[in-house]
Amino acid sequence: MNAKIKIFVDTATLKSTGASGINIDGCIWVRVDEELLPCRDWFDFPGTILTWWLENTADLATGKAKKADWLFMDGPCFFRLTKVSRDSKRWRLRFFPRGGRNASIDLRLRANAVLHALLKAARSVRSYCLQNGLQHWRELPQLEMGLARIKEILQRNK
Repeated sequence: MNAKIKIFVDTATLKSTGASGINIDGCIWVRVDEELLPCRDWFDFPGTILTWWLENTADLATGKAKKADWLFMDGPCFFRLTKVSRDSKRWRLRFFPRGGRNASIDLRLRANAVLHALLKAARSVRSYCLQNGLQHWRELPQLEMGLARIKEILQRNK
């Protein structure tokens, strides 16, 4: 059975920080089935890490990479995605709470479910930027490029 995934970005907590809005920080976490990881209201840099996650996940989906690590800036924990099947329709998701070798979560997910969850989360950060005058946020072009890649992959997967 495939697990369910949702990436939460609490847009009410997002704010631009640093010189000229160099960072966007706020709460982000991932729900896999009933698990909230790293924890509910994890405070980090959603804009930056989602930009990384989009790129790494697109590389996995297109075969450019064998794994996609979803790193956080504020903590040693991370997720690792790998392909389960040759047709790439199912992925394995593991969560490493302390950055070590022991995964606390090891589940199978539909690749498209992961891509859709990532797309929705990244779009919420993009909307925040556009609605709050942050069109010149330094990482917005990379976020846009990652969104376009994921949308293209989903179109091919239909």
